Amino acid sequence: MALARASVALRGVRRPVAASASQSCVGWSDGGRRHYNKPFKSYWEYKPMDNRPLETWEEVEMNRPRNPSVNEGYARPTKAPTQFELTREQFHQFMRGTPKAFSPRLKGNLTAIGLVMFMAFEMAFTFYQMRPDDFEWVEDERKRLEAARKKLDRILAEQAKQQAEAKAELESSDAPRLPLRAAGDD
Repeated sequence: MALARASVALRGVRRPVAASASQSCVGWSDGGRRHYNKPFKSYWEYKPMDNRPLETWEEVEMNRPRNPSVNEGYARPTKAPTQFELTREQFHQFMRGTPKAFSPRLKGNLTAIGLVMFMAFEMAFTFYQMRPDDFEWVEDERKRLEAARKKLDRILAEQAKQQAEAKAELESSDAPRLPLRAAGDD
């Protein structure tokens, strides 16, 4: 019982501490039921249990200017029905239609994901369809490229031979030499 009458400081306000759950409301005259149907009270509406002098920060906090609460000055219309008195049809009439089953953002995201998956499937299916049955064509391409390389080397060798012959002919002739012009000199 001594524990039930002991006091501890809770946020600067001294309240009784209960020894058990059945004694949890010992300090209140109405058994603690006063909180159920009333809005939450602010910190300073609870009076301390003893008459100790207020500390400086408590006085400042008590006299601090306060903003009005959200519901201050609101009066519920007298004939307004409660939310449980409304029928579904009345609610849909008030909301101007039924709510959407799926949000537009969800629809857009699902459409985008579907398109990307479709493109990936098409690409994979194309790779599957275009795969070679055998690799003989690779060897055929290698032979064709080798023949083309030999032909190109033969043509380049002929051109180099002709240029060498022309240069040798120019050097051996006694004709007066003209200076060669560069490609950009016109």
